[in-house]
Amino acid sequence: MNNVVRLKDFSRRPVGVRFEAAELRRLLHFYGRKVADGAWRDYAIDSGPRMAAFQVFRHARGEPEFIIAKFPAGSRRAGDYAVSHGRRLVRQARSVDEALSVLALKLAHR
Repeated sequence: MNNVVRLKDFSRRPVGVRFEAAELRRLLHFYGRKVADGAWRDYAIDSGPRMAAFQVFRHARGEPEFIIAKFPAGSRRAGDYAVSHGRRLVRQARSVDEALSVLALKLAHR
């Protein structure tokens, strides 16, 4: 059975960490270029109270190849964003553009 949620109650829930529209545009533009190059096939976006994640996949199934994670303002992380390759942290970044430049460098060195 479905749970009925009143709209006014739904708007009071904590929002958590989310990508802004401009950040999503930058991420999806970069992703689209890599799809056109044949490097990536799929992506996933996740958000929660501690972080938001943009994950890219080389194949439609399996583990993400790269993850760009966004952390809330004031977190103890050195940067607001982290770029991971599999389970390994590649670099932390202060902006989504800096995170994408890390990915561009990483992909260029293949």
